[in-house]
Amino acid sequence: EATAALAILGGQSDKEVLLELKNLLQVHNPINRCAYDDWSESDASPCHWEGVGCDATGHVDVLDLSSSNISSLCYGKFSRLTHLDLSANSITGELGDDLKRCQSLRYLNLSNNLIGGILDVSGLANLHTLDVSQNRFQHTISVNFPAICSNLTFFSVASNNLTGRIDGLLDRCSKLRNVDLSRNSFSGTLWPGVSRLSRFSANDNKLTGFVSSGVFATGCRLQYLNIASNYLHGNFPSSIANCTGPIPKEIGNCTSLLWLNIAGNRLSGGIPPEMAPKNCRAIWSRLAMGYDPLPVSSPLRTALGYVQLSGNLLSGEIPSSIGRMRSISLLLLADNGLSGSLPSEIVQLNLVSLDVSNNDISGEVPDNGRIRMSSRRVVV
Repeated sequence: EATAALAILGGQSDKEVLLELKNLLQVHNPINRCAYDDWSESDASPCHWEGVGCDATGHVDVLDLSSSNISSLCYGKFSRLTHLDLSANSITGELGDDLKRCQSLRYLNLSNNLIGGILDVSGLANLHTLDVSQNRFQHTISVNFPAICSNLTFFSVASNNLTGRIDGLLDRCSKLRNVDLSRNSFSGTLWPGVSRLSRFSANDNKLTGFVSSGVFATGCRLQYLNIASNYLHGNFPSSIANCTGPIPKEIGNCTSLLWLNIAGNRLSGGIPPEMAPKNCRAIWSRLAMGYDPLPVSSPLRTALGYVQLSGNLLSGEIPSSIGRMRSISLLLLADNGLSGSLPSEIVQLNLVSLDVSNNDISGEVPDNGRIRMSSRRVVV
């Protein structure tokens, strides 16, 4: 399938440039040609065209050509452009110097293309969002990067071939909230400024060194952190706790996890089934002393050996799927709001200890000759 080349050149009106682009797209992209039917030469202005936006003076300041099958790109002076989205195309080559003329850009999305070379966006000091993930950028990020990142809030270079140390790369980017450096070859230690972000991903790199407790100081704003598949060591401090919201399902990716303690938080919602993948031997320790119920409604997998969920606000009935947890030896569910009756499948377990005291469980206790009840406390 043929693809179109885009050239935004100086000396032409915005409308003329866009009409030339329309011709290229329609000739080389017959599948998408109808998408640009409303780009009409008879229109006085292109401001209402699909993918085009204008400022108060009628100049084009927004251009969204994502998923348009554009293969190569020559940037020219489009001085009023603030939003440029060329994601999900097949753009090749390197970033040209002409891009630096678009100094009003606040949003630049070049993700999911085939752009290579050095990542150099010097001159674009007004950028708030920069997404160049899923490309072929190589080498270190340009030394000019700190000079243009003072307004950045979102920065993603995930899935490239970038190298270099990240220790001080983002020090001058004081407004950053979301950073994704994952799946590159970055080196150095964990960036000390990570705690002021909302989301930080640097998994699948070559980071080394000790994770200092000072990285996660009081006031940590992190909502998401992924630094897996590096060479870091050390212990996460207790100050990283005080989490709220649902238990993230991604915790199920921790297939070597043997012990999990997320007590003393305000977690809510259900227990995600991903927390117990088939090859996980996790020990569920005390979960959140949450304000919202944590219904025991998820399918519990078979490899768990120890479940300690006492002292929470769990509600609902104990699921019959508990009978499939043949490896479990301790099941501690005391001091919750569980209701209903004990499922008959519980007799299939090889329990050493079972505690469901201080709940609202009623009915008879299934008896296989080893279980007995004492003061609403079921023990072995």
